[in-house]
Amino acid sequence: MMTTPHSNLLPSKAVVSNRLLIFCLAAVVAAAMHADGGDLDTTFGTGGKVGTSFGTSANDFVRGLAIQPDGKIIAAGTTEGFDADFALARYLPNGSLDTSFDVDGKVITDFGASDDNYAAAVLLQSDGKIIVVGITDNGTDYDFCLARYDDTGGLDATFGTGGLVITDFGGSEEIFAAALLDDGKIIVVGQFGDADFAVARYLANGTLDTTFGTGDADGVDGITVTDFSGGEDFAFGVAIQSDGKIVVAGRAHGSDDDFGLARYLPGGAIDPSFDTDGKITTDFGGDDFISGVALQSDDRIVVVGETSTGGFDFALARYLPGGGLDTDFDTDGKVTTDFGGAARASSVALQADGKILAAGEFSTMSGNDFAIARYLTDGSLDGDFSGDGKVETDFDGGSDTVPSIAIQGDGKILIGGGGGSAPDDFALIRYTSTPSDPVVRPVYTAIDASARAALEKKIKKLKKNMKNAKRKGQAAKAKKFKKQIKKLTKQLRTL
Repeated sequence: MMTTPHSNLLPSKAVVSNRLLIFCLAAVVAAAMHADGGDLDTTFGTGGKVGTSFGTSANDFVRGLAIQPDGKIIAAGTTEGFDADFALARYLPNGSLDTSFDVDGKVITDFGASDDNYAAAVLLQSDGKIIVVGITDNGTDYDFCLARYDDTGGLDATFGTGGLVITDFGGSEEIFAAALLDDGKIIVVGQFGDADFAVARYLANGTLDTTFGTGDADGVDGITVTDFSGGEDFAFGVAIQSDGKIVVAGRAHGSDDDFGLARYLPGGAIDPSFDTDGKITTDFGGDDFISGVALQSDDRIVVVGETSTGGFDFALARYLPGGGLDTDFDTDGKVTTDFGGAARASSVALQADGKILAAGEFSTMSGNDFAIARYLTDGSLDGDFSGDGKVETDFDGGSDTVPSIAIQGDGKILIGGGGGSAPDDFALIRYTSTPSDPVVRPVYTAIDASARAALEKKIKKLKKNMKNAKRKGQAAKAKKFKKQIKKLTKQLRTL
């Protein structure tokens, strides 16, 4: 809805009438033709959903997604039958299983006859080979493990031993995320020993790269271990900057859990130019942790996760390349989103237009449902996405989890997790990203431009006042300015 500008900006009544008529006619056409992004894509599977079972009594869940250049979809995760094993499936663009991939479109990989093996992430090489990383139970604790597959789903014998790699650093180690470097080397992150951030690098053939890192507690090369403040710290996400620096995000525990972020030089040492000591923690006021991280083209860092403040909500933050919170993102660098029940964001993806997608789950009376939200670059919810920026989807009547999101080449949004009536299956849902029909936008006139300019000027001045108040320790004043900024920003979006 268009708001009325201040009276001193109004032109004559005749001009207003003509412009209002033009605006109303255009708005009627837009309303008639517009279908918001965020709708289920009915060309995918059945009504936008695909479920895949790896065994009649097994719980199956997706942990990572990758999109091939030909549009085929790779989903990697775990199947829990007698024990837990890596599970991998490939789908055609329409959601059907790809029978050229190991005959039936599905692959199960066991690292040991009696071991539990849990996949954490999937990477797609430029030559079409597929890397899945995770953890394996050695009977005492967990070790890093990796598998590489060729384009047909077979294990790649040129990688590790028969396509498999297991690394024991002497303690309990877990991989939660991974990234592929331009030279084919593999970065994995997770936790080590007494629960500290762990970052390791492997060569393209699966060998641990001992030239990387500063060593673990016992001086083992190939890994860097980082403690934040003596508590339990877990790295859940990783992204690689254009200069090769490694951004790692997760949970840092001090007096409570906070967002934890660390940056490393390409060789594995902590980067002292990142917030003076290479580490940052951000408190939302409760127990908070990061689940996913992504880099904008300007190297600003976007993270998503959860905060317990207000009853468990999506939590997002954006940081400047040097490590400080970005105050252009919702004025203080932080955003929370309430879905009406306990919710957490598990993964993040950035659209080509800079909009931010966060996917996760939220609690209902009958369990968990898929949840996804889209944000504008300033941190506000995108009203062109399902009307209010948020979508909740029940997969099949059960309790659903969503740890992964991917954006296809055509902009459509794919999320993957576990869902359905017990036992859980691989669950994939695809949504539209943009309106499915042409949209006739309202005709904006000079009056709109004038009103926008006036509001933008006020907002800029208020931001400056808020920063000054914060610098002087005037918390009440800063809070007042922030409230005014939010109000005017909301008004600005209606023009």
